[in-house]
Amino acid sequence: MLWGYLYFPQLQLDLLTKLNGKLSADDCDGDGSDGHGGNGQKANSKPIAIIDTQHHQVIQLNPAAEQQGVSLMMGLATAAALCNELHVIPYDKRLEQQELSRIVEHLYDNVADIACDGATGLYLRFGNMLRLYHGMAPLAAKLHQLLGGLAVRYHYASAYSPKAAKVLAESKFDCFEEDKKRIDKALAKLSVTHIFKQTIEQQQLARLGIEHLSQLQQLPIADLSKRFSQSFLHDYLRLMGKKLMNIEFYQPKPHFYYHLELLYEISRVEVLLKPVALVLDKLAHFLLVRSYASHMLTLTCYYRDGGDIRWEIHSAEQCDSAAQWHQLISLQLAKIRFTQPVVAIALDCTQLALKTSMTPDLFAANVPRLNLLTLVSLLQAKLGQEHVQKLNTNAEHQPELANQMISVWQADNEANKQDVLKTERAAFQHFPDHMPHHMPRNKSQNSLQDKSDDKPQDKYFLNHSPILRPSYLLVTPEPLTERVSIIHGPERIETGWWQQTVVRDYFVAYNEQKQWCWVYRDHESRWFLHGYFG
Repeated sequence: MLWGYLYFPQLQLDLLTKLNGKLSADDCDGDGSDGHGGNGQKANSKPIAIIDTQHHQVIQLNPAAEQQGVSLMMGLATAAALCNELHVIPYDKRLEQQELSRIVEHLYDNVADIACDGATGLYLRFGNMLRLYHGMAPLAAKLHQLLGGLAVRYHYASAYSPKAAKVLAESKFDCFEEDKKRIDKALAKLSVTHIFKQTIEQQQLARLGIEHLSQLQQLPIADLSKRFSQSFLHDYLRLMGKKLMNIEFYQPKPHFYYHLELLYEISRVEVLLKPVALVLDKLAHFLLVRSYASHMLTLTCYYRDGGDIRWEIHSAEQCDSAAQWHQLISLQLAKIRFTQPVVAIALDCTQLALKTSMTPDLFAANVPRLNLLTLVSLLQAKLGQEHVQKLNTNAEHQPELANQMISVWQADNEANKQDVLKTERAAFQHFPDHMPHHMPRNKSQNSLQDKSDDKPQDKYFLNHSPILRPSYLLVTPEPLTERVSIIHGPERIETGWWQQTVVRDYFVAYNEQKQWCWVYRDHESRWFLHGYFG
């Protein structure tokens, strides 16, 4: 089985340079070549070094630091003495692992059998892919095309065991080869100190006079098992393809999360929006390849002296566009003032759903660009979630409590909505089109005053009429101070016995201004005006 390996020697440095390149006028973007087939990016003009905090040694550096005399594995004190402007950043393995996972997701659509190796490498199983791409050359070209757009430095190799492909890539072999003889020849030339990292193993090999793998291959396995440890023997057998490696292949993650350490401290929102836009591009790609969209994402900013601040960004419609999310974030953060400089950001999107496409309108050119849901999202981001509300029905018998204002993000009670629609349809079906809505009359009812001539005649009213409700309801019922004629009623509402009993008899009335009124009489025979039919 043919395997490939991708080795990323300075992934953290490439990531910081790429994602923070827009924050400074001194940064320069573009792709370069490292001379060994690996793609790289022109680094910042400012010297930068990634430091191993345990051993205080330089493990990654950009060309600007290298020009000042700084080199790999150099001590921190020496590097600082050679370059007093050196920007020192501690090594973050978690950050590299996260970026490596992003690279895996980027390659996964084209190379299915892929696995992470720590924080610096990827195993690729080429067996099935060679049949799909009809050979190594088209597959290698596709991989270079995908990796070229990521602006990261990498080395690569192929071999007939995962371990062999790894050591060849780390030695900058930079060739995807199918010929086993050429692969074995390249392996035989490798130094044993490059393959076996343990100091004790290197000393044992040196005492035997073994400098290259070809010399080690001449010794029988039985002799090696007597002279070296069990772990050394297992590594050697994996290298030669005689012992299987336990490799866990990548499976796509169910949600999106991205944490970014900033190269500079940021105190202004307008500057912070630049790296946020780059992270949103990654979110948009994540959603696109999965046909997903989301209604909400969480943005977290981490302060220099500890602590963080978090925002939930909502969209009233399913959104998978980086530009739309960036607009919503810009509006929500427009009035924010940071109490401390921000050194890192994180974007989390867990509420994912399959994207549903709207059926295009035949006259789409006449449809306004800003639909209702987009408008709600913009208002929500600008004014705040608590200031954008909608009217909703409530399970209360008292009319003034039957409606309430709720957040646009609160789930609608579909059952209540259907009940309201059924009631309204039933209320309208008894009246012809020329009659005023909700204005029937029951001739059997009495009036507050005996002026039957002022009562409009309504021959369509039935004794068993549906529930009638006015179009305009007063916030607080007002005492009835005018003369009205009772047309229909009463309708008894008695509720609230568990708190304060409310007993009301509601009537449809007609006043002298020719208005249809909704009035009621309480248990003390007091009359109140509660609304108007319209």
